[in-house]
Amino acid sequence: MNTTVNMRDVASRLLTPNDTLDVRVFDVHGHIHPDLRNVLLKKAFYIFNRTFDKINGVELHDIYINGSSASYFYRDKSDIDMRLEVHDVGCPFVSHDKYKFDKFVKTLFIASFLGCKFHAENRFLDVKITSSSFEIMGLYSILHDKWVIEPRKDIVKDLDIDDIMEEYTRRFYQIKDYMRQMLDTGRNKTMEGIEEIKKFYEDSINNNNVSIREYVLYKLLNYRGIHAQLKELFNDSLRDYLSLPNDNSKTTPLTQTPNNAVNSSPIVDYNAEINVSYTLPPLYKIKA
Repeated sequence: MNTTVNMRDVASRLLTPNDTLDVRVFDVHGHIHPDLRNVLLKKAFYIFNRTFDKINGVELHDIYINGSSASYFYRDKSDIDMRLEVHDVGCPFVSHDKYKFDKFVKTLFIASFLGCKFHAENRFLDVKITSSSFEIMGLYSILHDKWVIEPRKDIVKDLDIDDIMEEYTRRFYQIKDYMRQMLDTGRNKTMEGIEEIKKFYEDSINNNNVSIREYVLYKLLNYRGIHAQLKELFNDSLRDYLSLPNDNSKTTPLTQTPNNAVNSSPIVDYNAEINVSYTLPPLYKIKA
């Protein structure tokens, strides 16, 4: 059965904090429940050891709960977000450049757990590996059982929902128009065009931790599914360029772990709208 969702309502929920932290994760004193902590530690150590077994120069620095899981903006269906922070302590397989090292460890993680889904306490566990710990929302160290960045309820107090919806609309159409242009010109059939799509995708998602405004916009665009469409355009274009058969299996995300923020069926028609409604303002009212 089709369900129509008003995107303004989604934005309103994203801008409305809960009274307490998620009681399924934290107790009244703001400490993670011991049983859950033990489960997450075991999974984190297993993931690290399997990914970096016999690879020298990669050190597990910390294990965090982050995102909505470590904030007042969780929902009943929210995943548990877990991040492993690893450091370069003389890894011989990559130059000591932070960006290249970050790409290296993420690639190894994806290769080690392709198609795997993690769960904890009957909830989906969204695992990522990174070389830094910057975070807009709260950040809780599972390893040391303490807050690294305290969560705040007032973090969204300066955001205006009309501004958010206007910018969300502008970016949605920007990505839609970009995909149409790539298909119309056929540039998605060239390796240069495919690399361009990849960079456009990365540029579209990499700023979501720059500010709380960017985080909310990222969540809205993900909810609408536009990033999933862009990712699917890249995967389909690359497969067609390399003449790989389509086995109807899930394709590997561009820069995220196999369990990306968008859990939706592949969208093949990039020009089609999905069944999510929002009364869009006229284009002349959208700031460029």
